Amino acid sequence: MLSVEKYLDVITLQLPRGLTRRASVRGGTVAADITTGKTRVAPSGGHAHAPDAAEHLHHHATDGVAELRFDLVHARTTQVARFPHRLSEPEYYTIAYPVMYLARRLDEMLLELFRKGYVKGTVALGTGNEAVAVAMAMPLRPGVDIVALMHRDLAAHLLLGATPYRLFCQYMANAESPTHGAEGNVHHGDAASRRFPMLSHLGK
Repeated sequence: MLSVEKYLDVITLQLPRGLTRRASVRGGTVAADITTGKTRVAPSGGHAHAPDAAEHLHHHATDGVAELRFDLVHARTTQVARFPHRLSEPEYYTIAYPVMYLARRLDEMLLELFRKGYVKGTVALGTGNEAVAVAMAMPLRPGVDIVALMHRDLAAHLLLGATPYRLFCQYMANAESPTHGAEGNVHHGDAASRRFPMLSHLGK
């Protein structure tokens, strides 16, 4: 079984206190467990559940091919995967594909929530851009490199430490969102992990 243990490194982050939310998509033979506390590759199970920020989300993630579990907890240090050299194809696919898949499933959930009226404003999807976003984000060092992601880069947000729960809170203008409910959709970032929020430049 492939492993990314050798790429683990510890960085310092400030995370909100008292929040614990998980989103899992399970299936297949390999599971990438990318958590705010750890990143590893492990055997997968056979069921699914999704963020509990809105009703019935768990019904939309039953045919996954890998597991990604995200825990949002209060902690000053976290382990992240760094990739200092070119990976072999099997190693790269094992790490990249689960993030791409999760990003696509989250996009589908967000679109359905938008159509049901749970999400206000607009939804900017990264569907079709997952591979580009992951390939761009993998060489970066979370908490060290500064990155300004755009509206199609959901997969990069996930790879660099964003959690599905907080992303759903952002779209639903929830107080537990990265902007504490002040803004919606893709206008968010995380100063602790050095991800700048994007700006929408509008004009006539």
